Amino acid sequence: MILKTAHVTKYKCAKDSTEFSIDQDVTCLVGKNEAGKTTILEALSKLKPVREEDGRFDVTRDYPRHELTDYQAIHESKPATVISTVWQLEEEDHIALEAKIGPAARKIETVRFTKNYKNEVVAYFALDEAEVVQGVLKGPEVDAKDRTKYKSAATVQDLVKQLGTTPEEQQQRAAMIQQIQARFGNKTARQVAFDVMWSRIPKFAYFSQYLRMPGQLAVDAFTQRTNNNQQTDEDRVFSSLLDMIGMSVAQFSAIQNFEDLSARLEATSNKLTKELVRYWS
Repeated sequence: MILKTAHVTKYKCAKDSTEFSIDQDVTCLVGKNEAGKTTILEALSKLKPVREEDGRFDVTRDYPRHELTDYQAIHESKPATVISTVWQLEEEDHIALEAKIGPAARKIETVRFTKNYKNEVVAYFALDEAEVVQGVLKGPEVDAKDRTKYKSAATVQDLVKQLGTTPEEQQQRAAMIQQIQARFGNKTARQVAFDVMWSRIPKFAYFSQYLRMPGQLAVDAFTQRTNNNQQTDEDRVFSSLLDMIGMSVAQFSAIQNFEDLSARLEATSNKLTKELVRYWS
């Protein structure tokens, strides 16, 4: 999935960024101090952040204060959109989508994902569910007679209902019903397409400052905070380091051979250096 455009509205000092294009390699925001550059990046990151808890918009905290009172009166019925993005599907995305909804997936070229102040993600894309049904009916487990009989079904769930009107029909078409349920469950084709595309949207990593790992860290206290979902920023740095060197907290605590640990840390340091040079040079 390639991010093509973004548009931020009614978020802190960014009343309306207007829709702007995202370059496939590097995009640079230029503006005066306090113009809203950081605000735009922060809003964009909340669409789908690495940490789910960082993705919530808060009306009281985030909505422009000079319009807050008027907005609160309509918030429940008309939640304002904060971030709107357009994504272009790549070949891998079409393959994953086609495995679920069939050939109709190829007609979805772009999808718009938005997120509002109720923290609801909404997707806009072109999909004819009747075409998805026709794709299902063309499957090898469907005979020509059934293709004609059920071609009027407008949705996948409508097709499932028509297939199993009686226990006898359910038994006769068990393979077809099972195949449909495996692909769609109780969802519509649009819902399934949403799930596939949303799962393929990359997560955003936003940081406005560099976090440091403490020089000393009590492992028992760290473990307790982790178990209680109370990790500090410093704890998260340590957790990231453990992930990068491929060790659990228990393994780290049980280290006897510090030469092995030193080798792992040096290898991780070299890897980070190469990645920094690749992205920032």
